[in-house]
Amino acid sequence: MQDMAERFQAVIGFSDNNGGVEVPAIAAAMGAAIIEKHFVLDNNDQTFDARFSLNKNDFKEMVDRIRAEEKIMGSVKYGPQTEPEKYNRRFRRSLFVSQNIKKGDKFTSENIRSVRPANGLETKYYDEVLGKKAVKDIEFGTPLSWDLIS
Repeated sequence: MQDMAERFQAVIGFSDNNGGVEVPAIAAAMGAAIIEKHFVLDNNDQTFDARFSLNKNDFKEMVDRIRAEEKIMGSVKYGPQTEPEKYNRRFRRSLFVSQNIKKGDKFTSENIRSVRPANGLETKYYDEVLGKKAVKDIEFGTPLSWDLIS
């Protein structure tokens, strides 16, 4: 079904003439966007297609299964997940002061480090910060920020 959708650039459906709710749920998981299923109001109906039709309870079960499988299948996403920034920051690195620095001292590879969490300047600014001077005394463990740099 996925191949047909891509090949023909069309919405693909599935017409089910089997009894039960499993096949339509599988079809939906395989890419069917439309499910055609026979429906019967009365299970005692003697029409030809009554034997492979669903009553209202079975129909609800089929829809519930399809919705559950849609959740299980999820969606395709490439790249970073869109998590709240506060969770992302815990795992990213940033620049911190790794030794006490006096006002006027230069930032060096000895007194700044890239560590977690990302509460300081982004690590991409490391080379830009090296050689610049501290505008005030800065204690060990302080997240580096532009207002500390001249």
